Amino acid sequence: MRLLFCGSGWLPFIDILAARLPPGATVGGWDRRTPLTAAVADIDVLLPSDALITPEVVEAAPRLRLIQQTAAGTERIDRTVAVARGIPICNAPGMNHVAAAETALYLLLALAHRAPLAARSFAQRELGVPLGIELCGRTLGVIGMGRVGSAVAERARALGMTVIALGRAATADDRAAFFASTPRRSRRCGPARCWSTSRAAR
Repeated sequence: MRLLFCGSGWLPFIDILAARLPPGATVGGWDRRTPLTAAVADIDVLLPSDALITPEVVEAAPRLRLIQQTAAGTERIDRTVAVARGIPICNAPGMNHVAAAETALYLLLALAHRAPLAARSFAQRELGVPLGIELCGRTLGVIGMGRVGSAVAERARALGMTVIALGRAATADDRAAFFASTPRRSRRCGPARCWSTSRAAR
């Protein structure tokens, strides 16, 4: 059995997966200098990641038995030919919501404390330059309260932030109230958008 990982990043995943495969199964990465249609000719399982899986890609893979997305989103996978051939399309919702939430908080902290400039100043033995802002007491707007959005909100509250949220079932009045309640200064940064895994899977 041959698997092909098509992601443009996350390449260490290939070695992690290879170590867990049963004997006789192999996994490789897509060399993007080669068209994907040419790379799938002898592939049994396709791992799309962020690659675009067109009908032509599926048609070029006569041995294909499974399309397994390694995350939640399947919006870049065309289902037409796969469904016609009876090839299952699976995803993995909820597998990386903690990592995604922590990354969102990491970026939020980096922006608040101007991390790149601060690191440069620290390397030059300058302390306290530039001055950042504290997140405690600030307001974070979260659009989408699925697994990722909920995890972001939980961690933001732990930092002492006030969290206001807008869910999928929000009405026009809810949206108006959400943006009206966002402090004017916060609007310059914009709210955090954390689509729920069920939306990403569509």
